Amino acid sequence: PTVFAMRRALLIGNDTYKYAQVLKNAREDARAMANELKGFGYEVTLRLDQNQKEMQATLRDFRESIKEGDEVLFYFSGHAVEIEGKNYLTPIDTFGMNQNQLADDSIDLKTTVLDPFTRKKVKLTFALIDACRDNPFLKTASTRSVMGSKGLAPTTPATGQLIIYSAGSGQTALDRLGPNDNSKNGLF
Repeated sequence: PTVFAMRRALLIGNDTYKYAQVLKNAREDARAMANELKGFGYEVTLRLDQNQKEMQATLRDFRESIKEGDEVLFYFSGHAVEIEGKNYLTPIDTFGMNQNQLADDSIDLKTTVLDPFTRKKVKLTFALIDACRDNPFLKTASTRSVMGSKGLAPTTPATGQLIIYSAGSGQTALDRLGPNDNSKNGLF
């Protein structure tokens, strides 16, 4: 008999940032993805507007639910930043007074999200990162961003991983087509 892998999806949509620009459609994008994935047979975990402790607990609980051979989809919509070649997903309470604090307050995409899936020997990891925007933290009056990074750094996926960003390396993603765009969802 044909045996199919268990399909598990974790979706996080963060809009309501306390110390950075509030986003308009990250939650709606995560909800829309959750509805679509359920139709494809995924067991879906959806979390919205998570602070650091909540995101860490959500990731921990999700990792514990994964079994060898599962197919895993991870989706994040919200702010993300690149620091020294590493990509970090930001919880809604990320403060980021300096570069070290910003890294400490955020979730490392590779070491905290993707690498544990590989160690669990999942069959396939599919990561969708809808967060390739200018760094909203560490702003000064004279520059757009103290770190000067635009978008996210390229990530080399491990065997069995597929990572898709909402924009290419060094680019930023559009959230809306313009001021008259009334869609509740982003472009990605």
